[in-house]
Amino acid sequence: MKVVLVLACLLGIPVARAEFRDIRIDLTNGNLLESAEKPTENSPMVSFGVAVAADGSVSRVASDDASAAIVLNGKYHSNEHGWGNFSSTVKVDGPVRISMGTCAWGGDVTVKNAAGETVATFNTNTGVCYHQNKAENIASTIYKGDAATLTISGGSYTPYVAVEAVDPSELVEDVTVSYSLGESGAVATLLPADETVEKGASVTIPANKTVYLAGKTLTGWTDGTNTYPVGSTVTASENLTLTPVFADNTVSLADRTEALTLRWDFQR
Repeated sequence: MKVVLVLACLLGIPVARAEFRDIRIDLTNGNLLESAEKPTENSPMVSFGVAVAADGSVSRVASDDASAAIVLNGKYHSNEHGWGNFSSTVKVDGPVRISMGTCAWGGDVTVKNAAGETVATFNTNTGVCYHQNKAENIASTIYKGDAATLTISGGSYTPYVAVEAVDPSELVEDVTVSYSLGESGAVATLLPADETVEKGASVTIPANKTVYLAGKTLTGWTDGTNTYPVGSTVTASENLTLTPVFADNTVSLADRTEALTLRWDFQR
């Protein structure tokens, strides 16, 4: 086979690339790891490839093995929660659905191309853990670009990872909901993050943690026509830029006559 490949390259004959196969890897219970790689504490970082057979079954191979469909990096955390410090590299032929198992201690997942550009994001912190329901407790996003080498990283804990081909004809146009202070006069250390979703999907208006206007409370966001209260949902049928809506405070700290507790929220 090696001789055939070399001759094909020398003669300029195109060599057919192996067809992309859907990748689904359960990382709970130390799957694919050797005993020395899953101690009770101080687990070592590991890196290896995973090959996918025609029937979808997976097996461990070297990172540089030609049969590796994806290369995994990280370290064992626990049987229930899979790996920590997770990242993976995978070559795709076009649009794919990228998924991870969710976790009560999940986090942001970032998908980047070979140029280091972020091409997709999602979050696995849903409050429920993958091992409790492996059919339902999965979060995902869709990469809608052309053939590329993608790096998938984050998620805090990774009990499951999947990369599955998507029919381009089934893709829906993306729209973005973004936030701006506009002419409100407010200040913000950080505005809510833009959300890019498929056209027709719903976006939840986030609780305010960072936008401030003296003497007022932020009650919602407006697109200039409609106002969406905090906690409500908006159907994103087109690109939207939202600006804050405030209500006058009816009391202030100066009105207080008894001791009170101030609680600070540093989530963002």
